[in-house]
Amino acid sequence: MVAGMPTLDPNDFAELDGWPDSWKFTRGDLRTGRRLLDLFKPFLFHLGDSGITVRTFRRHIDNLWLLGGELIRYAQNDTRFRRSPEEALLEFGDRRMGPVLLHESPRTQAEVDVTFRALIRFLRAARASSARSQRALTRP
Repeated sequence: MVAGMPTLDPNDFAELDGWPDSWKFTRGDLRTGRRLLDLFKPFLFHLGDSGITVRTFRRHIDNLWLLGGELIRYAQNDTRFRRSPEEALLEFGDRRMGPVLLHESPRTQAEVDVTFRALIRFLRAARASSARSQRALTRP
């Protein structure tokens, strides 16, 4: 590893594992929060391998926490988030911006939008890669 590059250790994920509880409004939100976290963790591994600085990596972590909380808030009014957080995220991605953060500054909103767009690119690439793999497995 190059000095200054982020490394993921178990403590990073110990912090993340508490996120669904911090996001919840109702007990039902825990499942949705865990499913969001399942989408966020591979993205964080990807970021950790991408050569970004520790500071930028930590900022993405903070932004994902804010994003997750907002998505759980959206789930209160839109059942698509409960059924399929990934589909709902990709649908937001089609709008080219993440959810509006109610209690944050315009600067924070802009930073979260950067993380959100990177997450969407990652999810789409992962989905495309998975589809290519599936097609390769089903060819005679």
